[in-house]
Amino acid sequence: MLVKNLNKKKLPYISLVDFLEKAKDSKAYSNGCIEIWGDSIGRPGDNLYSISDIEVPNQRTLKINLGHGNIKLIDPKEFYCDNTSLIVNTSSEVIWEMPLINLKLYYLVEKKFGDIMCNSTIGEHTFKIDKEKPSFKMYF
Repeated sequence: MLVKNLNKKKLPYISLVDFLEKAKDSKAYSNGCIEIWGDSIGRPGDNLYSISDIEVPNQRTLKINLGHGNIKLIDPKEFYCDNTSLIVNTSSEVIWEMPLINLKLYYLVEKKFGDIMCNSTIGEHTFKIDKEKPSFKMYF
């Protein structure tokens, strides 16, 4: 089940092919902050990430390779890229793997009620997920 983000400003979405091409030309390959359904690890702006590559390993998965881990978006839809952000608006599941700190976060859409849940906390950080926000956003 995909969660539709109906209450936000409508962005001019582009195709996956255009998204992959524009992402290579964006600042995402240098540094940016990442949010998953509106939440980030630490305070916004505390942690910077660089994309080393974006690939499509199969029909249902978009894999964003970071310098120290990766983010897999399952059933990604509604892509957007400009000079300030890289967005995948809708996904059914997001898996963020960070092997250096031995952490794997699973965010998934709860099938029955359409709620989004995360499997983990980091220290005292409890994830505050907002299903009205994009499933993946990198801003720079």
